[in-house]
Amino acid sequence: MIGYDPDRDDAPAWHQYRETRHLTRSNWHFLIGTRAAVEQTARQLGFEFWKYDEHVMHDTRILYFDERGNLVETREAAGYETTLR
Repeated sequence: MIGYDPDRDDAPAWHQYRETRHLTRSNWHFLIGTRAAVEQTARQLGFEFWKYDEHVMHDTRILYFDERGNLVETREAAGYETTLR
């Protein structure tokens, strides 16, 4: 998971997110970065996000990568549509 809001998505926030959702498997990765790095990564992956009042809004796609970092599948989280690559 990539944090879209560098002002709020820090290591303690991700730790709490993992704990409250019982995401304990080692294959979950939670990434944070500077605003510039987050924006660049989002553009490269084709994600859109924007600020609405105090909240960061974003689309709901889920990307799956293999152990070499290759994109292997994209899913729309809301509709569960799948695109295998």
